[in-house]
Amino acid sequence: MNSTKIPLTVPFMYAMILLVMMLLLAFCIKTEIRLACAALTKVNGAEGLRAVIPHNATTWYFFVKLVLVTIITISLLIGTTYVLLDVPHFFSNDLETTVGVVVEHDSAGKDDVSDSRGIIIQDTESGRRIRVLVIYTPIHQNEVYEVSYLPHTHIGYIVERLE
Repeated sequence: MNSTKIPLTVPFMYAMILLVMMLLLAFCIKTEIRLACAALTKVNGAEGLRAVIPHNATTWYFFVKLVLVTIITISLLIGTTYVLLDVPHFFSNDLETTVGVVVEHDSAGKDDVSDSRGIIIQDTESGRRIRVLVIYTPIHQNEVYEVSYLPHTHIGYIVERLE
């Protein structure tokens, strides 16, 4: 079975997963800090946080947490940015197209079932290697394909297999 276009759900699925992960992360951190402060306050009175944990340790703990949250948030935003940059290309059907030889591929899935497969295709004109995620039946090394894909996320489809 040959896909003729990128399923609408694929780019938006990635964007929604990233958005949900960011919201869950923010909620978990807010809840953890609130519960920790409330528990320490109940045990040790109004000055519970400072009485149990020295000021330097508290500062260090929150600094490490802040750095980790910042790194995770930036990573999620970068992933979301690529998806958002591809939205106009998706709706206008302005995809990059290349003809090339499959240099590397994954062998996931059954032989007769269309499944998402990662391939690296070497463009026959420029020699450039492009990593593309396609939904297709098994792909083998040294086969020649015409592939259309979104320019930022490299999610695409195989237009046709060439001989």
